[in-house]
Amino acid sequence: MFNTGVNPAPTSDKLSFLKAALHALYFVTSLKFWLAMLALVSLLACMSYQFYLGYSYESNETTNQYLRFARATSYAIFVLLAVLSLPVMRNSITFIRSKPIAKYLPLNKNRKLHHYLAHVFMLLVSIHASQYLFYYDSLATDFTDTLLAKESDLVRSMQTTMYEFVSEDESIILVADWITQGASHEAYLSEIKPFLKEDCTSCHSKGSSQTWAVPELSLTQYGEVLEWTNSGLTSKQFRINISGLLMFVITLLIWVMALRVVRKRLYQHFQKVHRLAYLMVMLVLLHLPLNSAWLVPMLVLIVLEVYLCRYRNIYRNCQAVMTPLAKDVIRLTIERPEGFVINAGYYVQIRIPSINKHEWHPFSLTGPRPKEQQLVLKIRLLGDWTKQLAKQVKSFNDVDIRGPFASPARITLHSKHSWLMAAGIGITPFLGVLRQHALHPKQDKQIQLLWVVKELQLLAWLKPLIEPLAQQSTLRCNIQLYLTCDIEPMQLPDWCHHLSDNLTISLTMGRPNWSEISTKMGKYDIKPDCYTCGPKSFSKQVARLCRSNKLNFIEEQF
Repeated sequence: MFNTGVNPAPTSDKLSFLKAALHALYFVTSLKFWLAMLALVSLLACMSYQFYLGYSYESNETTNQYLRFARATSYAIFVLLAVLSLPVMRNSITFIRSKPIAKYLPLNKNRKLHHYLAHVFMLLVSIHASQYLFYYDSLATDFTDTLLAKESDLVRSMQTTMYEFVSEDESIILVADWITQGASHEAYLSEIKPFLKEDCTSCHSKGSSQTWAVPELSLTQYGEVLEWTNSGLTSKQFRINISGLLMFVITLLIWVMALRVVRKRLYQHFQKVHRLAYLMVMLVLLHLPLNSAWLVPMLVLIVLEVYLCRYRNIYRNCQAVMTPLAKDVIRLTIERPEGFVINAGYYVQIRIPSINKHEWHPFSLTGPRPKEQQLVLKIRLLGDWTKQLAKQVKSFNDVDIRGPFASPARITLHSKHSWLMAAGIGITPFLGVLRQHALHPKQDKQIQLLWVVKELQLLAWLKPLIEPLAQQSTLRCNIQLYLTCDIEPMQLPDWCHHLSDNLTISLTMGRPNWSEISTKMGKYDIKPDCYTCGPKSFSKQVARLCRSNKLNFIEEQF
């Protein structure tokens, strides 16, 4: 057997493995990855610590694994609740995306993050609810009596959470008899207060972790003790149990309706059911202890978010005109409300009361205009709502607007070199970016625009931008157009000729050659940031392209 001195060519399997390894290596060495890992590790550390605190609990012989897991998951849920809604707080995300640091943060995955957190939340809530029900069933008292709080809060607490501080079981019997006989003030002073002061006040120290005990409650004042003598509907335990069961049912309903397969088919119902989250906030306040400091920042942010979305950043009854552009594309021109600022990389949510008074839909803005008296939205007719919208061309009048909110396209303004890759109507946010640079140029900016489109007439969307872009000496812009409709080969329109050196336009009939594009992307001294907007299949192709060239990939989604 002869050794030729030449290594054999790697097999296709080896090449695939090497490519995957290089992609993984690039990913784990990026700043985004480590910032995401830091946030994930911090969240897991906080949840684990809280889980440990809740699990490390021993009161009396009724304390079992059911109670420990129920308490442990409730403590972990505190932390999860504090961050669950953060990824979908549009105003907070808008503030962050307007800053240069947004380029290094994994903000384009905010909705996926919310989905993952919601799955974990559903799991913990299910464990918490089931373990408490199993715990109630394991007690000597009847399950229904425990669930509906037939015994008073004070007696129930002395039997369970306060039991380790009660010196004698006869004290519990004495308190139960006192409550049964009317809980008089005289009997409290002579019989109840002496041992409550010695025993039960100990469990209300700041370091104690009780189910619903209030740390500041001393149980040495008659009026305070009376608050713990209630049973049934007016008791603390009934409030906690029933609010907990209601929260579980609402959480399960929201979670099921938010599953992708359900959400796509029943979007209207999904939006309506998701509003039950506001009811959840009120039930949380009824269900949880008053010393849940984890939830204070979340509650403040939720109140601020609701105020901004429902009162400050909402514009009602705006005059609008609808114009058909292509077979399944329309343009919605809306009179700009007073105080509404139009910037590139922003989107709005619109509601058409004549179609549905409760349904909001997001659409990209096409950026600032010289007069800025109009908002222009380009809408493709895909779902039931947009098709109903198209039927109202003649009778269309008013639109409600909510926003504007920053989208991932906003981050392009902080990139020195950008690849904007769009398919079809996905060009909309990038029109705003081009218009922003045409009107307010920045120095040393390079933009590559790739647009795959099947409707010939949509190319005219670029026409108003060509001359202003050509006049910007500090901006280098290359536009690659791919026309996929079945027509004879054609030349560039007249308005694409006689351009300056800093602006080039090419037109190709058919789909892009991704291999050639990949080769071009790897030749730049300054690696571009790649932004994409279009159908999922297109975005996945662009994502593979970016991974192979180790480029920062950002997908337009909101």
